[in-house]
Amino acid sequence: MTTMLIIDDDAAARDDVRAAIPPEWTLLEADDGLSGVDQVRRRHRDLDLVILDLHLPDLEGGSVYLRLRELRADLPIVPFTADPIPVAALNAMGCLPPIYKPVDVLSLRTQLYAVLQQPMPALRNDAVVSLAREQSHELEQLRRLQRSMLHVIIYGASRVLSSGLKQHLRGVAQMMEAAHPAALRLALEQLRWTAIIAEVSAASAIAPITRANQVPLLLLAFDPAQVRAAHTSGVAAVLLAHDPALSERLAATLSAIALGEPAPLFPPPIVTETDNRPDVPPTIVDHFTALEISPREIDVIWLSAQGLDNEAIAQALSITLTTVNSHWRNIGAPRSLTRKQARVWAREEVRRVRGAQASE
Repeated sequence: MTTMLIIDDDAAARDDVRAAIPPEWTLLEADDGLSGVDQVRRRHRDLDLVILDLHLPDLEGGSVYLRLRELRADLPIVPFTADPIPVAALNAMGCLPPIYKPVDVLSLRTQLYAVLQQPMPALRNDAVVSLAREQSHELEQLRRLQRSMLHVIIYGASRVLSSGLKQHLRGVAQMMEAAHPAALRLALEQLRWTAIIAEVSAASAIAPITRANQVPLLLLAFDPAQVRAAHTSGVAAVLLAHDPALSERLAATLSAIALGEPAPLFPPPIVTETDNRPDVPPTIVDHFTALEISPREIDVIWLSAQGLDNEAIAQALSITLTTVNSHWRNIGAPRSLTRKQARVWAREEVRRVRGAQASE
């Protein structure tokens, strides 16, 4: 019985090969170079023929070819391509004559039978081929490393938070930072990312971008009330930034996302009636206290700065919407601001204080 492997990321090309082979043949398939190398490494004694696409998504076809020749020197390997290949290049690599796409089923079957009757040419052993072989090793190792690592974008985080996240994710993921939506869009064009991590306050600005690129969004909240009130539509998970177990929960969440599984559900933070207040940073508290704003009004300002609307603030603080509006009115009145203007002013103040803290 003949066993053949096709390495090609084009499903239609694999379908053509499947239709062309006799029913008694066994067909193995791989849709990228690394998977193809792994198949040959496991089954090299059983294989009679390999059909190799020269334009693969992870490794260049020539590199895959050299790796396969090292695994089994006499294994017939046929280039499968739509592009003309120089005869000199084929001779240097010791290739069998290529099969060119597109090809009809009957012609392909005839060509496959002919290939099985041909001995595999010797691989030329000179400096050029030796260098190419070394490079194929290095490329395979690099691609395997990249595949094993998670890739995460940290979006719009303060310098302090970003530094903390890098410590949490060290050894778990490769990271880059994006400071604004344009940078985020550019990063998403360059690489396939596991997830984007951002503060809850940034969700509304970047959620359309993450949805359009089908990259999961993981949000960090700064107090238990914000975790409960965070809008979760299109969000993979919301974690508490100051959670002592954040490292473990980030790793578990990102690993699940990478496997295409739902993010794990962790127990919600416990908040008692006497502790039903957001964890407002001391610098924010000091700033607004100096402006003669009450503690409860500071809570409202802080949650608003995290992206919560008035209804969500009411839910987070277990108060009525009327009470939230009253707080905004009290904040704005001494400054001759409407409730809407007071919200804008408060958010700008929070942004200014946090910006000054980050630059220190």
